[in-house]
Amino acid sequence: MKLNSFYTLIILLAFSCDKQDEKAEVQYCNNAKIIKTTCGGTVVQILKPENVGNVWTDASAAEKPTYNSCVLVGNIPSDKQKEGIVISIKYQIVSQFGDGNFCDIGGLPTIKVNVMKLYENCMPNE
Repeated sequence: MKLNSFYTLIILLAFSCDKQDEKAEVQYCNNAKIIKTTCGGTVVQILKPENVGNVWTDASAAEKPTYNSCVLVGNIPSDKQKEGIVISIKYQIVSQFGDGNFCDIGGLPTIKVNVMKLYENCMPNE
């Protein structure tokens, strides 16, 4: 009888555990350009591979520039958030930031990522 209770407990625990976002993807080292820092996160353009992210238009700029392959990042260190610089990152696509957004303004890329690792520069097969 104790054995059945043990197995029942294991099954109940397995079904009650929080599941990770099944759509999360882990990427290898990618070069990314800092486009804009906002209170909702940092808009970053993934330079390679080019099939990640959204087309994004900076509606706050007078010229309204458009960028391909943009994502929203919530955890780039402040010393790496200078607009225009290229950083090398390993990232994971997430459904929401772990700490939440500081503000939820419209017009930002809809794909959110967390930086898992910063590199000096991307080397093949990292």
